Amino acid sequence: MSEAQTGYRSYMLRLWIGHQDDEPVWRVSLESVQTQQQWSFANLDDCFAFLQEQRNILSGSNQETHLCGPNRPQRCILGGTK
Repeated sequence: MSEAQTGYRSYMLRLWIGHQDDEPVWRVSLESVQTQQQWSFANLDDCFAFLQEQRNILSGSNQETHLCGPNRPQRCILGGTK
């Protein structure tokens, strides 16, 4: 059964402190438990926006923000699978 049919997705969240212009900043990555696809984000806000988009996709909402993927603003970095 697909994720869309079950309405379920699971992610492993990783947080760490990086540096930008010698200032500490939070970095974030998510990994799909089902597919092992990975996404990296420059900040928590972008990660939360991505999760909201995923929720909208699962619920069939037309409020997708298209944060990641081809021809979309580069707010996250798509990772490969293991």
